[in-house]
Amino acid sequence: MRKIMESKKLGKRYVLSSVWMLMLMMLVPQTFSQSGDSLQERARRSEGGYIAYKEVNFGAIHLNLNGLIKQSNQVLIGTVLSNHCRLTTDERSINTLYKIRVDEVLKGALSNDRIVEVSLPGGYLSFNNDTHAEVRVTGGFRKLLDGRQYVLFLDDTIENGVFLSTGEAQGLFELRKDNRILPADMRPEHPLVKTYKESKGEDFLKAIREAVKKESAGSSVNDNQ
Repeated sequence: MRKIMESKKLGKRYVLSSVWMLMLMMLVPQTFSQSGDSLQERARRSEGGYIAYKEVNFGAIHLNLNGLIKQSNQVLIGTVLSNHCRLTTDERSINTLYKIRVDEVLKGALSNDRIVEVSLPGGYLSFNNDTHAEVRVTGGFRKLLDGRQYVLFLDDTIENGVFLSTGEAQGLFELRKDNRILPADMRPEHPLVKTYKESKGEDFLKAIREAVKKESAGSSVNDNQ
């Protein structure tokens, strides 16, 4: 009789454990490595909403403005006009495309008042089958906000008129209305964040212009050799 009661208790514990495990699997957001299916398929299987987390890909650590400028084809001051989200080409993630008006070109061949788009990871999409998916970027990355002005260090285009930021968050700095700099990179230990967070906007822009001028002078010397 005692063995039967112990067996029933063990069975009840097993059932409860299984129920808790199933609930946790339903509640805990999954990562990209857990499935090769599209976000839309994963949202359908989750019966509504699907959330995934994506680590920021900072790439190389840029220790100073010189390094950041050297790796950037375009450096500009721009204002975010609007944004929209879209699936990546493999349909396994979401990017947000920010439409930006060029206010001033600090480096590169773009012209003032031109409209460009900058693609950054993360975003939210609704699908036709009443489901949705969200990709949340972790690791210290401030999103760009509509109507705000930024200094943007841009890398190669991924398609006509769509740019990537250099080092993702490393290449984005808000020019706040109080004339202070707010890096999109939220890592307090990063050299650029340490140096320029809360610095005056004019001092930051002066440093960029001097670094661009120095780089241009160095390129001219190399071309003449």
